[in-house]
Amino acid sequence: MNTPSPLLSRIRKVITESALIAFFAASTLVPTTEAAPPTMGVFITGADEAQHDRYEDYTQQRMSHLVYFGPGDGPNDTWEALTGRYVSNNERRSGHGLAWSVNRWDPPYRDRVVWSIPMLPTNGAPLSNNLASGANGSYDQQWRNVATTLIEAGYGDATLRIGWEFMGNWYRWSVHGTGWNGQPNTVNYREYWKRIVLAMRSVPGANFKFNWCGNPGDFWNGSVRINPADAYPDDDANGSYVDEIGIDIYDGSWLRKPNNGPYYYPVDPNLTQAQQDADRNTVWTAKLSWGTHHINWWTAFAASKGKPITVPEWGLNATDSERGGGDNPVFIQRFHEWAINPANNVKWHAYFQHDYSFMTQFFERNPGVFPRAETKFLQLFMGRPVATIFQNPVNAFSWTAGYGTRSITVVGTDNGHAPFEGAHHYKLTYTTNAGLQFAFSPRNLQGATHLSFAIKGPLTHSSQNLKVRLFAQDGSYGQLVTVPRQANYNIVDIPLSSLSSGLNLSQVNSIYFYATTAPVGTSDTVYLDSVQFIDTTR
Repeated sequence: MNTPSPLLSRIRKVITESALIAFFAASTLVPTTEAAPPTMGVFITGADEAQHDRYEDYTQQRMSHLVYFGPGDGPNDTWEALTGRYVSNNERRSGHGLAWSVNRWDPPYRDRVVWSIPMLPTNGAPLSNNLASGANGSYDQQWRNVATTLIEAGYGDATLRIGWEFMGNWYRWSVHGTGWNGQPNTVNYREYWKRIVLAMRSVPGANFKFNWCGNPGDFWNGSVRINPADAYPDDDANGSYVDEIGIDIYDGSWLRKPNNGPYYYPVDPNLTQAQQDADRNTVWTAKLSWGTHHINWWTAFAASKGKPITVPEWGLNATDSERGGGDNPVFIQRFHEWAINPANNVKWHAYFQHDYSFMTQFFERNPGVFPRAETKFLQLFMGRPVATIFQNPVNAFSWTAGYGTRSITVVGTDNGHAPFEGAHHYKLTYTTNAGLQFAFSPRNLQGATHLSFAIKGPLTHSSQNLKVRLFAQDGSYGQLVTVPRQANYNIVDIPLSSLSSGLNLSQVNSIYFYATTAPVGTSDTVYLDSVQFIDTTR
């Protein structure tokens, strides 16, 4: 495992190995099938492998997807740039456009690159480069050329995000308006997309995955609301044209407060912190469910098509002119809650660690701009989740039990803004020498490196602490490890190597806390949240 960053070590506590005596037997539960947590990727400017490695050290997990924009940092103004090949004879144009950018990634990274490829060149009159012409097949050869360039460089299995954010009006492939053929551009986009997929799949060696990526929110042609479903290429006799559906989500908003009041963003600095965060929470709620084509609409639409949701770009926004939410841990928290909810079927997401049209980067840039949001990000996204047990809105605990004088209840936490994460957490009250058990369906944790949870307490007695142990369905159990007292909420990461001696890691089904080291009869309280098993190897 790589050494955590200084910030990471300040907000997480790692417990070292400790061997103590065994004391309890596990209960048997019936296994259930649950969705795997989404994996995490990133976009960082350029194909800088060293910087990506540092980011993986920073997040303590291997990125599943490396979002990239083809032709990368090179030109995308002509078809020769977009394809990396001469238009006249389809031969490779070495060192130009896509032919140049495919070699920017070292081979060990290429199987994770997500290529975001413009649907049309940026130069040329609209009548010469447009969706309607693509829909009638004018550019089929160009997309065969794109496929050939990618396959020759070892990207034949890559995920391709072609013509992303088509709902907006800032790219040439926008679905706004009507084409020269008299068809709405939603229809032209849809038919052009089909031709692109068929052309690329016709090239030997092609095994691409296609990400159809829009943007949530309501967009208009004059007084007519554009329906993203009209641009979706449904399956037909030629097969399926989409492997996964994407949406890009940023923390910007032009929403006004009621009665045509002031804008929510940028937040009013004269408001209290709680009031500012309440406004930020309202903005997230609006993104999630207000209007027609909100985030919830997209997740339902993806489910209706049998496709997973992905988020190839998401990020903060600290640019006032772009109506950003600034240092916004609420956005980080709410995005996390949405992403891990199995009902939303989020497959992967990638934070946009680059300042493009607004300030969003906090890794190795903009120190002091996002202190609260960065801390929240590291609390929630450090380590790849192998099994999420309790993290709002997920609660996989089947039941709680134990012995001695104890109480385990779920309590609210100030509408989800405090003290740590989510709308609820567990309150544990007990008397010394009590045991508190949290049971869940058996998990195979052989791919995890740590048990991770957020904890506050014991609150009353400085001499009081807890010990923790894991149990398995077959009755095996591991070592006891002492959990240091936390006066304030902190994340504790316990290496499974210190918990697994004698434990069957393929059938883990409960966590047991044991109260000790205080005078007999002493009562105390502990709060518990964000329980998961994570993998911190790269």
